[in-house]
Amino acid sequence: MFRDLYRTMRSDWRRYQAHLRFEQYRRTMLAAGVAIHPEATIHGAAGIALGKGCIVYGRATLAATGWLRHDCDVDTPPQGSIQLGERCLVLPGAIVATYGGKIAIGDDVSLNPGVIVYGHGNVTIGSKTRISAQTMIIPQMHVFSDRRKPIMEQGLTMKGIAIGSDVWIGAGAKILDGVTIADGAIVAAGAVVRQDVGPFSIVGGVPARVIAMRPE
Repeated sequence: MFRDLYRTMRSDWRRYQAHLRFEQYRRTMLAAGVAIHPEATIHGAAGIALGKGCIVYGRATLAATGWLRHDCDVDTPPQGSIQLGERCLVLPGAIVATYGGKIAIGDDVSLNPGVIVYGHGNVTIGSKTRISAQTMIIPQMHVFSDRRKPIMEQGLTMKGIAIGSDVWIGAGAKILDGVTIADGAIVAAGAVVRQDVGPFSIVGGVPARVIAMRPE
C-alpha cells in the first residue's frame, strides 16, 4: 500500500516538474514571438526551432523524438529535428514527429487538424503550402519481399519526401515514401501519391495520376 502510494506521489511530482518546464518553455517562446497553447504537447524542445509568428494550437504535438505520450516533456533528448519557418500554423490534433529524421518546413505553411508528418527518412515542405485536414506524410515503407519472414522483421525503406512551395494537398491525402511534389502542384482530397508530381500538376485518385494542369 505505502509502496503504491510512494510511486503515485513520485509520478505526480515528475509530471508537475515537467509541467513547470513546459510553462517556462512557453513563456520563452512567447517572448520570441511564438504562441504555444497550454494543451499542446512538446517533446525534445532542444531539437525544435519555430520561426516568429508560429502558432501551435491545443492538442497539437511537436516531437523531436518518436515518443508520442500525451504529457509534455520538453527536456526529452531529441532524436532528429523539426524546423518551422515564420507564421506557420499547427492546428489541433496535428502531429509532427521526427523518429530520428529531419523535418524542415518553410514560411506560411498550415498543418490543419489531424495532419500527420513523420520524419523517418526526412521531410521538406516549401513555403506557402496548404496541407488539409487528415493528410498523412510518411517517409518510410515496410519491406515485404520475403514471404518467409514476418513483415515486421524485414526493415524499412526511408527515402524521404520533398514537397515544394505553393502546393495544396487536399483533405485525407496520403503521401508515400520517396515522393517529390513540385512547386505549384495540387493533390486532390483522398489521393494516394506514390509517384513524383510535376510542377503545377493536379493529381487525384488511388494511386494518384495527373488529371489536369493548372491554367497559365
